Amino acid sequence: MSRDSERLARKPLLASEALIEDLAPIEPAKAAARLWCAGLAAGFFALGGGALMGLAPGGPSAAAPEIALGCIALVAAAARLSYQQRAAVMILLGLLSAAVGFGGPAMPPVDRGWGLLRTVAAIALPGALLFRARYRAYAKARWILGAAFAAAVPFTVYSVARVAGMAAELEALGAALGVVAIGAGLLGFMGSETSGGGAATALGVILALATDVALSSLASPIAAGSLIDVAHVVVAAVGFAGTSAVASLGLYQILASRFAADARRINLHAKPKDVKPRQPSGSDWSTKD
Repeated sequence: MSRDSERLARKPLLASEALIEDLAPIEPAKAAARLWCAGLAAGFFALGGGALMGLAPGGPSAAAPEIALGCIALVAAAARLSYQQRAAVMILLGLLSAAVGFGGPAMPPVDRGWGLLRTVAAIALPGALLFRARYRAYAKARWILGAAFAAAVPFTVYSVARVAGMAAELEALGAALGVVAIGAGLLGFMGSETSGGGAATALGVILALATDVALSSLASPIAAGSLIDVAHVVVAAVGFAGTSAVASLGLYQILASRFAADARRINLHAKPKDVKPRQPSGSDWSTKD
Protein backbone atom coordinates (compact mmCIF):
# COMPACT_ATOMS: atom_id res chain seq x y z
CA MET A 1 0.00 0.00 0.00
CA SER A 2 1.38 3.40 -0.97
CA ARG A 3 1.84 6.25 1.46
CA ASP A 4 -1.05 8.14 -0.11
CA SER A 5 -3.32 5.13 0.38
CA GLU A 6 -2.24 4.83 4.01
CA ARG A 7 -3.07 8.46 4.61
CA LEU A 8 -6.50 8.02 3.07
CA ALA A 9 -7.11 4.90 5.16
CA ARG A 10 -6.40 6.70 8.38
CA LYS A 11 -9.35 8.06 10.28
CA PRO A 12 -9.35 11.83 10.00
CA LEU A 13 -9.22 13.81 13.23
CA LEU A 14 -12.48 15.64 13.56
CA ALA A 15 -12.61 19.14 14.96
CA SER A 16 -14.87 17.93 17.76
CA GLU A 17 -12.35 15.24 18.72
CA ALA A 18 -9.55 17.79 18.81
CA LEU A 19 -11.68 20.01 21.03
CA ILE A 20 -12.38 17.11 23.40
CA GLU A 21 -8.65 16.45 23.68
CA ASP A 22 -8.15 20.09 24.56
CA LEU A 23 -10.96 20.24 27.13
CA ALA A 24 -10.56 16.79 28.67
CA PRO A 25 -7.20 15.16 27.89
CA ILE A 26 -6.33 11.60 28.85
CA GLU A 27 -3.31 11.26 31.18
CA PRO A 28 -2.07 14.87 30.99
CA ALA A 29 1.51 15.80 31.96
CA LYS A 30 2.63 12.17 31.80
CA ALA A 31 6.14 12.93 30.55
CA ALA A 32 6.48 15.99 32.78
CA ALA A 33 5.85 13.86 35.86
CA ARG A 34 8.96 11.78 35.17
CA LEU A 35 11.07 14.91 34.78
CA TRP A 36 9.75 16.41 38.01
CA CYS A 37 10.46 13.19 39.89
CA ALA A 38 13.98 13.04 38.46
CA GLY A 39 14.65 16.63 39.48
CA LEU A 40 13.28 15.98 42.95
CA ALA A 41 15.49 12.90 43.29
CA ALA A 42 18.54 14.97 42.38
CA GLY A 43 17.55 17.56 44.96
CA PHE A 44 17.10 14.98 47.71
CA PHE A 45 20.43 13.33 46.91
CA ALA A 46 22.14 16.73 46.98
CA LEU A 47 20.58 17.50 50.37
CA GLY A 48 21.53 14.08 51.70
CA GLY A 49 25.11 14.47 50.51
CA GLY A 50 25.28 17.97 51.94
CA ALA A 51 23.90 16.73 55.26
CA LEU A 52 26.59 14.05 55.45
CA MET A 53 29.21 16.77 55.00
CA GLY A 54 27.50 19.06 57.48
CA LEU A 55 26.57 21.61 54.84
CA ALA A 56 22.81 21.04 54.63
CA PRO A 57 20.15 21.46 57.33
CA GLY A 58 19.88 18.69 59.91
CA GLY A 59 23.45 17.44 59.77
CA PRO A 60 24.35 13.77 59.24
CA SER A 61 21.21 12.62 61.10
CA ALA A 62 19.05 14.07 58.31
CA ALA A 63 20.97 12.35 55.51
CA ALA A 64 19.27 8.95 55.76
CA PRO A 65 15.64 10.11 55.27
CA GLU A 66 16.64 12.54 52.52
CA ILE A 67 18.55 9.87 50.61
CA ALA A 68 15.62 7.48 51.11
CA LEU A 69 13.23 10.06 49.66
CA GLY A 70 15.66 10.55 46.78
CA CYS A 71 15.55 6.83 46.06
CA ILE A 72 11.75 6.86 46.06
CA ALA A 73 11.71 9.82 43.68
CA LEU A 74 14.26 8.12 41.42
CA VAL A 75 12.14 4.97 41.27
CA ALA A 76 9.10 7.08 40.39
CA ALA A 77 11.07 8.71 37.57
CA ALA A 78 12.74 5.61 36.12
CA ALA A 79 10.46 2.65 36.88
CA ARG A 80 7.69 1.54 34.53
CA LEU A 81 4.85 2.54 36.82
CA SER A 82 1.31 3.14 35.71
CA TYR A 83 0.02 6.69 35.45
CA GLN A 84 -1.93 6.38 38.70
CA GLN A 85 0.90 4.65 40.57
CA ARG A 86 3.42 7.36 39.74
CA ALA A 87 0.93 10.06 40.72
CA ALA A 88 0.31 8.36 44.08
CA VAL A 89 4.06 8.15 44.75
CA MET A 90 4.38 11.86 43.97
CA ILE A 91 1.73 12.70 46.57
CA LEU A 92 3.45 10.41 49.07
CA LEU A 93 6.75 12.22 48.49
CA GLY A 94 5.13 15.54 49.31
CA LEU A 95 3.65 14.25 52.56
CA LEU A 96 6.82 12.47 53.64
CA SER A 97 8.89 15.57 52.97
CA ALA A 98 6.78 17.42 55.53
CA ALA A 99 7.86 14.85 58.10
CA VAL A 100 11.50 15.41 57.13
CA GLY A 101 11.16 19.11 57.86
CA PHE A 102 10.23 20.97 54.70
CA GLY A 103 7.16 22.33 56.46
CA GLY A 104 9.39 24.74 58.36
CA PRO A 105 12.60 23.44 59.95
CA ALA A 106 13.03 26.26 62.44
CA MET A 107 9.44 26.36 63.65
CA PRO A 108 8.85 25.70 67.35
CA PRO A 109 7.54 22.18 68.08
CA VAL A 110 4.11 23.56 69.02
CA ASP A 111 3.73 24.92 65.47
CA ARG A 112 4.78 21.77 63.62
CA GLY A 113 1.14 20.70 63.25
CA TRP A 114 0.40 23.94 61.44
CA GLY A 115 3.35 23.21 59.19
CA LEU A 116 1.65 19.97 58.17
CA LEU A 117 -1.56 21.89 57.44
CA ARG A 118 0.49 24.25 55.27
CA THR A 119 1.70 21.23 53.32
CA VAL A 120 -1.88 20.01 52.86
CA ALA A 121 -2.90 23.42 51.54
CA ALA A 122 0.14 23.58 49.24
CA ILE A 123 -0.79 20.22 47.70
CA ALA A 124 -4.59 20.23 47.63
CA LEU A 125 -5.27 23.72 46.32
CA PRO A 126 -2.68 23.86 43.48
CA GLY A 127 -3.63 20.34 42.38
CA ALA A 128 -7.31 21.25 42.21
CA LEU A 129 -6.52 24.53 40.43
CA LEU A 130 -4.54 22.68 37.77
CA PHE A 131 -7.42 20.26 37.27
CA ARG A 132 -9.93 23.10 37.08
CA ALA A 133 -7.79 24.95 34.52
CA ARG A 134 -7.23 21.92 32.27
CA TYR A 135 -10.80 20.58 32.50
CA ARG A 136 -12.51 23.95 32.47
CA ALA A 137 -15.71 22.68 30.82
CA TYR A 138 -16.20 19.99 33.48
CA ALA A 139 -18.73 21.19 36.05
CA LYS A 140 -17.48 18.89 38.81
CA ALA A 141 -14.05 20.53 38.63
CA ARG A 142 -15.48 23.44 40.61
CA TRP A 143 -16.80 21.09 43.28
CA ILE A 144 -13.34 19.55 43.52
CA LEU A 145 -11.86 23.02 43.84
CA GLY A 146 -14.33 23.74 46.62
CA ALA A 147 -13.19 20.63 48.47
CA ALA A 148 -9.58 21.77 48.11
CA PHE A 149 -10.49 25.14 49.59
CA ALA A 150 -12.11 23.32 52.50
CA ALA A 151 -8.84 21.44 53.07
CA ALA A 152 -6.97 24.76 53.06
CA VAL A 153 -9.36 26.48 55.49
CA PRO A 154 -7.58 25.44 58.74
CA PHE A 155 -4.23 26.83 57.63
CA THR A 156 -5.89 29.93 56.15
CA VAL A 157 -7.60 30.65 59.48
CA TYR A 158 -4.29 30.14 61.26
CA SER A 159 -2.58 32.54 58.86
CA VAL A 160 -5.25 35.19 59.37
CA ALA A 161 -4.83 34.78 63.12
CA ARG A 162 -1.09 35.31 62.78
CA VAL A 163 -1.65 38.53 60.86
CA ALA A 164 -4.35 39.81 63.22
CA GLY A 165 -2.46 38.68 66.32
CA MET A 166 0.45 40.98 65.61
CA ALA A 167 2.97 38.22 65.03
CA ALA A 168 6.57 39.08 64.26
CA GLU A 169 6.83 41.28 61.18
CA LEU A 170 8.44 38.63 58.99
CA GLU A 171 5.99 35.95 60.07
CA ALA A 172 3.00 38.25 59.57
CA LEU A 173 4.24 39.14 56.09
CA GLY A 174 4.58 35.47 55.15
CA ALA A 175 1.12 34.71 56.51
CA ALA A 176 -0.39 37.62 54.58
CA LEU A 177 1.21 36.45 51.34
CA GLY A 178 -0.26 33.00 51.88
CA VAL A 179 -3.75 34.35 52.53
CA VAL A 180 -3.64 36.54 49.41
CA ALA A 181 -2.43 33.67 47.22
CA ILE A 182 -5.08 31.29 48.55
CA GLY A 183 -7.75 33.95 48.04
CA ALA A 184 -6.64 34.37 44.43
CA GLY A 185 -7.66 30.76 43.89
CA LEU A 186 -11.29 31.91 44.00
CA LEU A 187 -10.79 32.92 40.36
CA GLY A 188 -11.13 29.22 39.62
CA PHE A 189 -14.89 29.49 40.16
CA MET A 190 -15.26 31.62 37.04
CA GLY A 191 -17.15 30.33 34.01
CA SER A 192 -16.11 27.47 31.75
CA GLU A 193 -15.06 29.85 28.99
CA THR A 194 -11.89 30.62 30.94
CA SER A 195 -9.30 28.61 32.83
CA GLY A 196 -9.51 31.07 35.70
CA GLY A 197 -5.75 31.46 35.63
CA GLY A 198 -5.51 28.10 37.37
CA ALA A 199 -1.94 27.22 36.41
CA ALA A 200 -0.54 30.63 37.34
CA THR A 201 -2.53 30.74 40.57
CA ALA A 202 -1.37 27.23 41.51
CA LEU A 203 2.24 28.34 41.08
CA GLY A 204 1.53 31.48 43.08
CA VAL A 205 0.08 29.48 45.98
CA ILE A 206 3.14 27.22 46.14
CA LEU A 207 5.59 30.12 45.98
CA ALA A 208 3.66 32.15 48.56
CA LEU A 209 3.49 29.27 51.03
CA ALA A 210 7.17 28.51 50.46
CA THR A 211 7.92 32.15 51.24
CA ASP A 212 5.81 31.76 54.38
CA VAL A 213 8.01 28.81 55.36
CA ALA A 214 11.13 30.94 54.98
CA LEU A 215 9.83 34.06 56.73
CA SER A 216 8.21 32.13 59.59
CA SER A 217 11.42 30.20 60.15
CA LEU A 218 13.55 33.35 60.11
CA ALA A 219 11.20 34.96 62.63
CA SER A 220 11.50 32.01 65.00
CA PRO A 221 13.81 32.42 68.01
CA ILE A 222 15.28 29.02 67.10
CA ALA A 223 16.90 30.60 64.05
CA ALA A 224 20.07 32.30 65.25
CA GLY A 225 20.23 34.63 62.28
CA SER A 226 23.67 33.64 61.02
CA LEU A 227 24.33 33.25 57.31
CA ILE A 228 24.41 29.48 57.71
CA ASP A 229 21.00 29.50 59.38
CA VAL A 230 19.61 31.74 56.64
CA ALA A 231 21.01 29.40 53.99
CA HIS A 232 19.40 26.42 55.73
CA VAL A 233 16.04 28.20 55.79
CA VAL A 234 16.29 29.07 52.10
CA VAL A 235 17.14 25.47 51.22
CA ALA A 236 14.17 24.25 53.25
CA ALA A 237 11.83 26.73 51.55
CA VAL A 238 13.05 25.69 48.10
CA GLY A 239 12.62 22.05 49.10
CA PHE A 240 9.10 22.76 50.30
CA ALA A 241 8.26 24.44 46.99
CA GLY A 242 9.69 21.57 44.95
CA THR A 243 8.03 18.77 46.87
CA SER A 244 4.71 20.64 46.98
CA ALA A 245 4.85 21.17 43.21
CA VAL A 246 5.51 17.48 42.60
CA ALA A 247 2.78 16.37 45.01
CA SER A 248 0.22 18.81 43.60
CA LEU A 249 1.04 17.57 40.10
CA GLY A 250 0.45 14.04 41.37
CA LEU A 251 -2.91 15.05 42.81
CA TYR A 252 -3.83 16.68 39.51
CA GLN A 253 -3.01 13.44 37.70
CA ILE A 254 -5.01 11.35 40.17
CA LEU A 255 -8.01 13.61 39.57
CA ALA A 256 -7.47 13.41 35.81
CA SER A 257 -7.31 9.61 35.84
CA ARG A 258 -10.48 9.45 37.92
CA PHE A 259 -12.63 12.02 36.13
CA ALA A 260 -11.25 12.35 32.58
CA ALA A 261 -13.67 9.80 31.13
CA ASP A 262 -16.62 11.58 32.69
CA ALA A 263 -15.29 14.98 31.62
CA ARG A 264 -15.14 13.80 28.00
CA ARG A 265 -18.92 13.39 27.93
CA ILE A 266 -19.27 17.02 26.95
CA ASN A 267 -22.07 18.03 24.62
CA LEU A 268 -20.14 20.17 22.18
CA HIS A 269 -23.29 20.91 20.21
CA ALA A 270 -25.41 22.12 23.10
CA LYS A 271 -27.36 25.23 22.29
CA PRO A 272 -26.47 28.28 24.31
CA LYS A 273 -29.01 29.39 26.83
CA ASP A 274 -31.56 31.79 25.46
CA VAL A 275 -31.01 35.28 26.73
CA LYS A 276 -34.14 37.32 27.01
CA PRO A 277 -33.87 40.71 25.37
CA ARG A 278 -33.54 43.51 27.85
CA GLN A 279 -36.65 45.59 28.18
CA PRO A 280 -35.94 49.30 28.04
CA SER A 281 -36.74 51.06 31.26
CA GLY A 282 -38.52 54.33 31.57
CA SER A 283 -35.27 56.08 32.34
CA ASP A 284 -33.61 54.98 29.07
CA TRP A 285 -33.11 57.58 26.38
CA SER A 286 -35.64 57.23 23.61
CA THR A 287 -34.89 57.74 19.95
CA LYS A 288 -38.53 58.29 19.14
CA ASP A 289 -39.84 61.75 18.41
